[in-house]
Amino acid sequence: MARATRKLDLCPEIEGEGKMWRFAGIWSKNRPEWLMTALACMYVRTASVGLFDAMSNSAVDFIVNQTGLTTFFMSGDYLNRMIEMKKAGFLVKVTNLVVYDEPSKEGIEAAAALGMRVFSWEQMQQEGVSASAKDYPFEETQSRDTYAFSYTSGTTSNPKGVKLTHHMVLSVVHSVMTKINIPQDSRVISYLPYPHSFE
Repeated sequence: MARATRKLDLCPEIEGEGKMWRFAGIWSKNRPEWLMTALACMYVRTASVGLFDAMSNSAVDFIVNQTGLTTFFMSGDYLNRMIEMKKAGFLVKVTNLVVYDEPSKEGIEAAAALGMRVFSWEQMQQEGVSASAKDYPFEETQSRDTYAFSYTSGTTSNPKGVKLTHHMVLSVVHSVMTKINIPQDSRVISYLPYPHSFE
């Protein structure tokens, strides 16, 4: 799947702050595909931008404009919302939607009429398998690379984005693993949305 984003040019490079960036939006409740998308982004030096359910259309649009992201990975229940937002003049830069659930023919056609390509999660998997490692190699991530932008919910004003680096996340994992004894058979209850940095 990581190579598929490069093959299909879903996350093009943009310039900002004197360097080049790639972004991918993720909008879904917690599910395995959310994590798979975030991990895949790491392999192609793409910063994931997770959105909360409660975000307003204007907050989502603000984030899209600030990051310049053109692609969203999302659950099927957001497809119609994205289409309606596009019709209302939001999401001008968004041109690609990757839907974790099988998208409806009507949804695909409605999105296409607005200039958005819709891919199913299965299509992305197939594209990734067919993308050769020679043509689309993984990129070595540096510890100070930003792996995610964690945005506030934006309930009082525009959302604020916090850049989380690989170094920051690995430092937390290292601290937890060396300071807290977590038995092998432990279970984790995922109760915060994945875009929340604590989760």
